[in-house]
Amino acid sequence: MRFHYLKTLYTNDWSERKIKRIKKKLRAQKTMFSLYLITIPEKNTGQLEIYNSLFFKQPILQDIIEDVNVVGFASSYGEALELVKTIVDEVIDKTGGLDIRSYIKELNDDVSIPLIEMIK
Repeated sequence: MRFHYLKTLYTNDWSERKIKRIKKKLRAQKTMFSLYLITIPEKNTGQLEIYNSLFFKQPILQDIIEDVNVVGFASSYGEALELVKTIVDEVIDKTGGLDIRSYIKELNDDVSIPLIEMIK
């Protein structure tokens, strides 16, 4: 399982140092109880999804999920919901619509290839 991150992640004013530590811990599959990931679904089944980081520690998922496209981090489910609301409000303000995938693709043209291919 590979994690791909947007150029500019949505967080509640987390420091760059904290974000780097979280990415390192995710790569090493360390346990983080109070971390929620806001992701773009791998399939075109929705706009955004929220997962507790523990979800990705399940051994069976290592073979099923190849890429996780992360757009934000939160320290609680409520905070994750607020970030999703912020993203939706931003998309509506900037585009007048609700096509979150296209908006994120435009903002992050040079992100990893799997994210770009998945959004198309």
